[in-house]
Amino acid sequence: MVKVTEENEEVVVKGIIINHHFRTLRDFLENYSMTHNRIILNLKDLELIDDNGAKELMALAGNLIKKGKHFAITKMSDKVMSKFYQLGAKVWLSKNLLSKVG
Repeated sequence: MVKVTEENEEVVVKGIIINHHFRTLRDFLENYSMTHNRIILNLKDLELIDDNGAKELMALAGNLIKKGKHFAITKMSDKVMSKFYQLGAKVWLSKNLLSKVG
């Protein structure tokens, strides 16, 4: 389960984000963005995020930025950061190598 709170002008995410848990974070960020132009996300206490959650988070961040919101991630555990690195590598490989094979 994921828990999302506001602490010291940051959105703090704790727990895990898999499958349907992302909905909790999405709803919180959408509501938060209605009254705040600056969204600072603290993922230090996020224990786990799956591929779908990471993809959805980056898509949501992109949408918020397109709406003129300032979006930043300030802290992240090594485990969660490695998930974003893996996801970035998969995207890069699929665009630059795998599509040119064959």
